[in-house]
Amino acid sequence: MNDDILNSSLDDLEGEQLNTSDLQSGLIERCIIARKKNLKELTIEEIRTLLDQFIGLKYIVPMALSLLEDDPLCYGDLYRGDLLVAVLNVHRNYWLCNPGENNRLVEIRITVDEIYQTMSEDIIPKLDSIDFL
Repeated sequence: MNDDILNSSLDDLEGEQLNTSDLQSGLIERCIIARKKNLKELTIEEIRTLLDQFIGLKYIVPMALSLLEDDPLCYGDLYRGDLLVAVLNVHRNYWLCNPGENNRLVEIRITVDEIYQTMSEDIIPKLDSIDFL
């Protein structure tokens, strides 16, 4: 993602603002604040929240994938791996229309499978065999 995009907000990039009318809530407020921030300033939690609301997917999914490539279990404010769960909830049509990003997700899947295998075959059995004091 280039610097011009990262130095812009979703409101700027999409040329619109979130229509809030009379539906004020904490979630809507968080989305409005996140939409006004430059993309490079978004936190993992803000990225997760935008994904959960299917806001700005064209810009937010690639950012999430970059974070997940570094740490597939990175997280916002909920639990370890919450960002990956949000990405996995993105509609199937998005992945069909964005094959390059779909391929990145496949690579993340492979990494998660490797982590799972290592945890289940090597780490958990050793942890189970230790008598902790």
